[in-house]
Amino acid sequence: MILDCLIDQIGGDDTHPLASLMEVIGVLIENYETEHIRELEAIA
Repeated sequence: MILDCLIDQIGGDDTHPLASLMEVIGVLIENYETEHIRELEAIA
């Protein structure tokens, strides 16, 4: 997964050039899961 690769590369370095990309991808994944995982749980 791309987020895992970014986390491995960046670690906790907030000054890394890709740190903001890692944060954006994390937020997008979180938003997707919030919207869609609840729907899947309701179906089951």
